[in-house]
Amino acid sequence: MSLTVSNQRKSPRCNNSKRAIIVACRPKANYKVWAEFHDGICGEVDLNHLVGKGVFEAWRDVAFFNKVFIDPITRTLCWDDDVEIDPYVLRRSIISVH
Repeated sequence: MSLTVSNQRKSPRCNNSKRAIIVACRPKANYKVWAEFHDGICGEVDLNHLVGKGVFEAWRDVAFFNKVFIDPITRTLCWDDDVEIDPYVLRRSIISVH
């Protein structure tokens, strides 16, 4: 999956961590989402290219997209029981900007 990322920051203390624990998120305009990981890595990821494809059909409703939350068990971004984004893919996308 290819994602577009901007506004990323890295924490100098844990840059090499391979864990992907999302601790904060918020929806942004134009189907972007901002996510922060436990080690301080954070950034905005553009998910626009997924809108309308497969389970992401539900995102055509912007109000639904804006209901993004962090699953308390899996620590991944979710929109309901059927729509989620792999936190490892998001983390790699944010890190790969550099």
